[in-house]
This record gives sequence, C-alpha cells and structure tokens, in this order.
Amino acid sequence: MTAQRTSPTTILALIVATMGGAGLFPKAPGTMGTLVTVPLFMLLAVQGGMWAVIGVMVLLTLVGVWATQRACTYWGAKDPGKVVVDEAVGYLLTVFWLPPDWVWAMVGFALFRVFDIAKPGLVGWADTRIPGAWGVMIDDLVAGLYAGVSLAVLYGISIYMGWIQG
Repeated sequence: MTAQRTSPTTILALIVATMGGAGLFPKAPGTMGTLVTVPLFMLLAVQGGMWAVIGVMVLLTLVGVWATQRACTYWGAKDPGKVVVDEAVGYLLTVFWLPPDWVWAMVGFALFRVFDIAKPGLVGWADTRIPGAWGVMIDDLVAGLYAGVSLAVLYGISIYMGWIQG
C-alpha cells in the first residue's frame, strides 16, 4: 500500500487554516490560534497602524475562507477544531482600532475568547445557521464585533475615569 500524496495547494491551505500549526495544539486550539495573532496585531499596529491591521484582516478573511474549505474537505469535518484562521480574523476585528499596547491587546484577546466560546446571540445563530467555510468564518467575525464593541466601551471608560491617557 502506498501513501497518498497531499498536493502543495492543500498543504498551503492547511498551513493558513491552522495559522502556521497553532490549531494543531492538542489543548484549546482556538485559544492558541487567537494567541498567535496577538503578536501579529502588535507588529501590524506598530509598523502600519490601523489600516495595515484592516488590510491583513480582509486578506486573511478571503484567503481563510478558501483555506477553511480545503481543510474541511481534507479532514472530512464541517468545522474542525484545528482550523483557527477564523479566530485570528475575529481577534483582528476586535482590536484593529487599538493603539499598539500589550495590555489592551490582551484584554481584547480575553474578550474575544469569551464571546467566541459563549456564542451569545448572533454569534450562536451564525455558528449553527450559516453553512460551509463562510459559516466557520462569520461566527468569529460576529464574536469579534461583540468583543470589539465591549473593548471600546472599556477603553472609553478607562479614559473617562483617568486610568489611561486618550
């Protein structure tokens, strides 16, 4: 019996879908996929600002849908836990507007994980009702939107209370 070869295109899709292998972590792959995105956000925010973060988020969303579809087919699952590019995109939506600050980046990380795991309201609806690779991606984008609004409120309160400079 010979092993079947995996095409280079599928290998590239798996690398993207798992965020360079972060999704292959045996415990909490979604958390790991989000965690590896924190330094990516910081690099983008420092080097290119908000528009760099938005550009990468849009590109990663489009490439991520393609990669997710290939990964779902490869692993024979509707939403394999190994696919974490959706977490990366959702996290970037949460924090794209932030200045490059590690503390606030980690607050955004925590908020995004809460909304992604709990799946309240439209997050849960998108998770169960939107099929295919877009469904995998959209629930995390909605979680990122919820987390981003929550983060903006906390950030605003912190400025108002004088805890941080605005």
